[in-house]
Amino acid sequence: MVIIFKLGKAGRIIKHLERNKKIYVTVGYAVAASIILDPSTAFADINSGGRAIHAKLCLVGKWVIAIKGSIDTIQAVMNGDFQSAKKMFFSYLLCFAVMLGLPWSLDQVEGVFKQ
Repeated sequence: MVIIFKLGKAGRIIKHLERNKKIYVTVGYAVAASIILDPSTAFADINSGGRAIHAKLCLVGKWVIAIKGSIDTIQAVMNGDFQSAKKMFFSYLLCFAVMLGLPWSLDQVEGVFKQ
C-alpha cells in the first residue's frame, strides 16, 4: 500500500495491470488472432469496417427490439392499457429509427465541418 501512495496514479495503474493481467493477455491474444486469421478486415478502411459492424448490430438490434417490443406491447394490450401499448410501440419504433439514422446524421455533421 505504501508503494501505491508514493507512486500515485502510475502505481495504481501498475497495480491494476498486475491484478487484471490474465484478462489483458487474453484480449491481446484474441486481437492478435483476429489480425492473423483475417488480415483483410483488420487492415481495412475504418469506415467500411465500422459500417459492417454497425450493420451487424442493427440486424441483432432489430430482432431484439422486435421480440422485446412485441412482448411488452402484447402484455400492455392484455392488461387493457391501450395507451401504454401505443407508447411502447412508437418508442421501440423510434429506438430502431435512431439506430439506423445515427450514422447518417453523424456523416452529415462531419460534412458540415469538413467544408
